Amino acid sequence: MPGTRQTKVGRLLQIIPTRGANAFREFIEALVITQQEHIAEMLDPALTRHFKQQEDMEVDAVDDGPGVAPSRESDKSVDEKVSEIRTWY
Repeated sequence: MPGTRQTKVGRLLQIIPTRGANAFREFIEALVITQQEHIAEMLDPALTRHFKQQEDMEVDAVDDGPGVAPSRESDKSVDEKVSEIRTWY
C-alpha cells in the first residue's frame, strides 16, 4: 500500500469507525493477540490491559471467571477515540 506512514494511519482511522460498534475494540484485541501491545496501549490502555489479562488467563489455562472489566476510559465512543488519536498526527 503506497503512501507515508501518516497517510496510512489517517486512512485506518477513517476506516475503523465505519466497521461497526465493536470495530475499535476488536482492533485493540487484534493488536494484543499479535503482540503489538505497545500500539494498543497508546490507543486505549484500559482495554489493552483487559485483553492482556484475558490472554494471560487463556495461556495459563486458568478459569477464575471473567477478566477485569475495562475502566471508564474505554467508555469513550469510537469517534471520540479516533478524534483524539488524530491529534497525535
